[in-house]
Amino acid sequence: MSEISQGTADIAGVACQALAEQFGTPLYVYDTSRIRANLDLIRDSINYKPMRIHFACMSNSNVELLRAIHRFGAGVHACTAGQYAIAKCAGFEGEEIVVTGCNLTDEDIRMVSEPNVRINADSLGQLSAYVEIGKVKEIGIRINPSVHKPKGAINVAVGPDARVGITEKQLPEAADRATQHGARIVGAHTYVGTDIRDEKYMLHVLESLLSAAMSLEDLTYVDIGGGFSIPYESEQKPFDWDRYGAGVRDRFERLSERFGRRISLLLEPGRAVIGDAGTLLARVVDVKTQNGHTFVGTDTGFSNFARPYIYGKFHRVSLAAEGTRPPAKGVAICGNTVAANDFLAKGLTLPAPRVSDLIAIHDVGAYGYSMSSHFCSVPRPAEVLIEDGVPRLIRRRETVDDLVRDAQPPKESA
Repeated sequence: MSEISQGTADIAGVACQALAEQFGTPLYVYDTSRIRANLDLIRDSINYKPMRIHFACMSNSNVELLRAIHRFGAGVHACTAGQYAIAKCAGFEGEEIVVTGCNLTDEDIRMVSEPNVRINADSLGQLSAYVEIGKVKEIGIRINPSVHKPKGAINVAVGPDARVGITEKQLPEAADRATQHGARIVGAHTYVGTDIRDEKYMLHVLESLLSAAMSLEDLTYVDIGGGFSIPYESEQKPFDWDRYGAGVRDRFERLSERFGRRISLLLEPGRAVIGDAGTLLARVVDVKTQNGHTFVGTDTGFSNFARPYIYGKFHRVSLAAEGTRPPAKGVAICGNTVAANDFLAKGLTLPAPRVSDLIAIHDVGAYGYSMSSHFCSVPRPAEVLIEDGVPRLIRRRETVDDLVRDAQPPKESA
C-alpha cells in the first residue's frame, strides 16, 4: 500500500522547488538535524557505559554524511575494504572503526588490519587469515546464535540456513586457532537481519549471543549489530527504543558483573540513523491515462532507487504542487526504465499530477543511493546535505558523458 499527500513544500526548511532549481532532479537530500536526533535517541534510550554507536555505512557511505556522523560522536561499521577506505577518508581512526566482513581477500585483510581497529571474523577460515596474514592479536568473532528466524525481516542472517558467522559449537575451535597464533578472541558479534520491528525478538537474540559470549574468558566487548526498523507507513509503529534500551542495559549490567569488569557495548544501526533523514526529489515528465489507470512518469526510477523494485516495499510519497486539482484515481508513480515493475508507488488517489510537478519520496536515506546502479545506463543523481538550513552539494550528478568515458577501454601504451 502506497501513501501520498499534497503539500511537501520543503525539506529541513529549504523549499523543494528551490532545491530542484539549484541542483536539478533527481536529487537525494539529507537532513543532518534528523541524523543527530536519531543518534541521540539511541544513546539516551540505552544509557549504558561504555557504549559506542558504529554507524553501518553499508546503508549510506557518502563521505560528507560520514563526516557529519563522526562530528556527532559516532563510530563507523564497515563490511568491505571499500567501505573501510571511505571511513578512513571521512576521518575515522582506530577503535572508531569496526570491520565485520565476509569472504575478504588477503589484500582486503591486510588493508583493514590496522592497529586498534576492531575486527570481527566471519568464519574459522577468515579468523585464521586475520591472525596469520593481518597479524591481528585481539579479534572478535561473528556468531550465528541459536534462534528462530524473525517474522517479516529482510535479508535474514541467523538460523540454521544462514551463511554468515559461526555456530556456538565452533567457538572452542575458534579460540584454539587464535591461541595457536598468539591471539585472543576478545569480542562477540551478531547481526540478525534487516528492518526488524520487534524489540522483544531482538532482546531474545541478545540473550542467545550473551550466553555464547560467556565462554570467551578474554571478552572485552559485545557487538549487538543492527537491523533496526523505521516506520515506512503512517500506521506502522516505530521501533520501541525505550523498551529495547532498558532490556539491553539490564543485560549488560549483569554481564559486566559476571565478568568482574565493564564489558563494552557496540551496536551498528544504519537505517535507524539515516533512513528518515533522506528524501528523493523527482520531476514529473509524463502523464498518461489508459485502461482506468493514470501512469505518472518521473525522471527517476529503479536505477536510482532500487528498494521498491527489489523488495516490493513502497515508501511514502508527496506531491509538491500548488493550487486545487481534480482528484485522480488509480494513480501509479512510475520510474524511467523499461522494466515492467519499475513503480515508485501504486494505487493512489491524489490531486491530478501534471508535467513539471515535483514528487518527494520519503525515508530513502538508507539503501537509496547506496543501492543505485547504472541499470539501463541511467546516470546516478546528485546528493545534497542540509545543515543549519543551508543546502550543500556532497556528490555531483553523473552525466551520460561519464558513462561513455568509463566504458572506454584503456589506451594501449606505445
